[in-house]
Amino acid sequence: GSLPGAMDLSNTAASFAALVGVSSIQQPSVLRVAPNDSANSYIIHKLEGAPTITGARMPLGGPFLDEATIDRVRSWIDAGAQSD
Repeated sequence: GSLPGAMDLSNTAASFAALVGVSSIQQPSVLRVAPNDSANSYIIHKLEGAPTITGARMPLGGPFLDEATIDRVRSWIDAGAQSD
């Protein structure tokens, strides 16, 4: 359920298992990815640089993802965050 500080997302199955339905290390009361609920998924907060995050915006040091890419992540989460 955990990933190193610099997340290596090259292994799809391991990434999915470490992100979906797993509590954030920085804010354990918030899931990294809450299926069907992007508004309460910590990964979205981190990608957007929300004022409620702990630490820095992702990806660390930028360049940051454009809004269209963040919207794709948001759509995947809101569609149930399936492993496909």
